[in-house]
Amino acid sequence: MIRRYCLVFAAAIRSGDERPDWLYGLARVVNPDDPAFRHSASSVSDVFNFAILQRPMPHQATAIRRTFLAAGGYDEEFGIAADQLLMLRAAACAPPLPLAISFATSTPRESASIDPWWENYRDGHRMRRHLDAPVTSWRALDTLCGFSFALVRHLAQSFRAAP
Repeated sequence: MIRRYCLVFAAAIRSGDERPDWLYGLARVVNPDDPAFRHSASSVSDVFNFAILQRPMPHQATAIRRTFLAAGGYDEEFGIAADQLLMLRAAACAPPLPLAISFATSTPRESASIDPWWENYRDGHRMRRHLDAPVTSWRALDTLCGFSFALVRHLAQSFRAAP
């Protein structure tokens, strides 16, 4: 199985005129209690969707060239959010090559953060501060948009969960 994924990644990198600095595929979410599954994917070609709307990428299904990785590095200070910071920096530098194939499988518990909404917002805010330039015109607007979206999403999920 891993060999097949490596071959698909290699073929994707070799195809086309330009070799991508990074690429990502789909991550399949499997629930042992439910035979149905879903794919987790997000378009990060738009940094706004990724940084402000907090639409994370399936980091399990991402490959980054070593030379591209060396430029930004992996910041361990971010803990569990370090992979998302790395991909946010990558998206700000170069668009990824999206592939419509599953490269990873996880369970719902592994694929969803169980942190409170404000901690997820705080991680997103810290990541945006580490970018070289604001996502929108101003950093204050980034903060306002990011907080507003996180709060509205939290309220919507709260109302959905209420009996």
